[in-house]
Amino acid sequence: MIVGFIAFLIVLRVLSLMLVSPDNSNMKKKGTSMDKTKKKTRIVISAILESGWAIGVGIIVGQLST
Repeated sequence: MIVGFIAFLIVLRVLSLMLVSPDNSNMKKKGTSMDKTKKKTRIVISAILESGWAIGVGIIVGQLST
C-alpha cells in the first residue's frame, strides 16, 4: 500500500512540475488575457498538486517513523 501511495506522490510531483515549466517558445509574444488566465489556472492547479504531495510525504514520513 505504501509503495502505491509513493508512486502516486511521484506522479503528482511530475504533473505539478510539468504545469509550471516555462514555455520559452512563447516568451516573445505578447500574452492575451486568455493566455494569462490559462497561466494563472496552471499555477493554481500546480499549487494544489504540490500541497497534496507535501501532505502525502508527511503521511509517509509519519508512517515510517513509528
